[in-house]
Amino acid sequence: MICKKCGKDIHEDSIKCNFCGARAKKKSGSKGKKQISKRTKLALILSSVGLVIIAAAIIVIMLIVLPNNKVSSFVALNSAENYDEAYEMYLEVKQSSSTLNNGIEEKMLASISQDIEIKIDSFVSGEKSENETVDIVILISQYYDVVTNEQFNRIFEKRCEEYVNQSITLDGLYSDYESISGAKSSSIEDIIIIDTFKRIVKEYIENNTFAQDVSEYLVTFDIEEDRDDINEVVQVVGRIDTQRDNYQKAEDLFGKGNYIEAYKIYDNILEIDIYNYANAGLKAKECFEIINTDTFTKFNEMFNAKKYEDILIEAKAIKSFIEDNDDISTIIHNCQEEFKFIVLNEVDELLLNEDYDMALSKLDNLRKYINDSDVVDKTAECKEAYLQYQIQRINFLKGKVTIKYDKIDGDFTVVPKGYSTRYINISGTINVEPRLSITSNTSTLAGVFGFKQRDWIFFESIVFSYDGLKTSWVIDYFDRETQVDWGRIYEWHYVIYSEYDLGLGNLRSDLIDVMTNLAYADESIIRFSGDGYRDHTVTKSEKNNLKYFIELYNLLQANPSLYDELT
Repeated sequence: MICKKCGKDIHEDSIKCNFCGARAKKKSGSKGKKQISKRTKLALILSSVGLVIIAAAIIVIMLIVLPNNKVSSFVALNSAENYDEAYEMYLEVKQSSSTLNNGIEEKMLASISQDIEIKIDSFVSGEKSENETVDIVILISQYYDVVTNEQFNRIFEKRCEEYVNQSITLDGLYSDYESISGAKSSSIEDIIIIDTFKRIVKEYIENNTFAQDVSEYLVTFDIEEDRDDINEVVQVVGRIDTQRDNYQKAEDLFGKGNYIEAYKIYDNILEIDIYNYANAGLKAKECFEIINTDTFTKFNEMFNAKKYEDILIEAKAIKSFIEDNDDISTIIHNCQEEFKFIVLNEVDELLLNEDYDMALSKLDNLRKYINDSDVVDKTAECKEAYLQYQIQRINFLKGKVTIKYDKIDGDFTVVPKGYSTRYINISGTINVEPRLSITSNTSTLAGVFGFKQRDWIFFESIVFSYDGLKTSWVIDYFDRETQVDWGRIYEWHYVIYSEYDLGLGNLRSDLIDVMTNLAYADESIIRFSGDGYRDHTVTKSEKNNLKYFIELYNLLQANPSLYDELT
């Protein structure tokens, strides 16, 4: 090939002239080859661009279209309140290890976070129904990763308010608490839960709407540093419930016209029951006014009917209601004077008849309402007269009995006059013997019931008959005494009076009643039953002995100073 610049011959394939350095010019055959290479290169470039476009399209589909479709489906399911299916879709994305799914999960959480906030706003403002409320609780418990503490408190506080307003049950509230707090346990402290609950309780307790069973749930928040606060709330809740129940009782009593009892309850309603406290004060005042008005009218009518003691009894019962009412006080004063006049006259009549027990009983009753100098003086007069009468009776009875005094032991043994103090005085004609033992100014009354005859009866029961009335005693084998003397047999039962029936055969609480009935009946018969029976008609002498011993025993019991009169 010839160089166009210097004209020298150079190699056919040279690019530059070896002599002058000028660029060599290729032949026409090389030009055709060069054109083919450019087309090939263009085709390759076009193919590469196509592949890039396809790859880009795939990436767009994978990164934008498919995720957006999945997120759109997720949002659509939540909007349709198909929370379970939406949550399954979320879990599928969340549990995938693909880096690609991270973006989808974030978009889903962002979407549900916005949805939860909107739903909570609607719920708190009162726009949501009960079913929708349950859905919110489900959402919060499922997507707890995006629920803030502030959102949790808002929804739980609202649920507490709904319980207070009785639109949900306490079981429902606690179930929500378990669902929400259980899910939030990794991101919310229990102290937030309990503070919210306590605050709600304390706020709404003033409205008197919490029930006693709230305490059952409060104590489940077992946090040591809050134990005292919880117990305090539980106690206040209990007092509130009690106050509410008491107020309703007072209302019922007021409606039935029982103003006195209603007043007592109204007047004790505590200030912690803010809802009822003011009303209770007004109702108590109303009761007080009604009581005074009704009492004045009633006492006037009773006074005119001479029911003096009835007035004094009722006045004593309602003293706190009427003590400042001058009109009623005047009626009561007049009533006291009239009643005192009547009773003192009755006492004088009783003293003349030596019925001192009844006289003192009337004076004791009078002193419940009046204890002025007239009553005091009459009581002293009656007691002195009674003492002189008792001494007189003791001296009389001493002449009807035999008394043995043991100087060593300081004891008295008292039997009917003419009877031996050393042994039992049962015979063929004496079948009942009263006895009295006195130790350290304490009397013990006893009775011996038995007989003397030729044949054994081995009695197992004693029946007392007095003017048609009967008393039966079952006698145990070990409580029956026996003796044989000069061809005659003795059987008897020794009984001691006891104020309390101890279930022992020789201690009986009805001994005085039996002795009294035998003494004062027109006809008294004693039957001893066993292997056959024996009937004994109580003699006049036996009856008198029973009377003397009953009177002596009662005198010593009533006035221990009379023991000195026995020596």
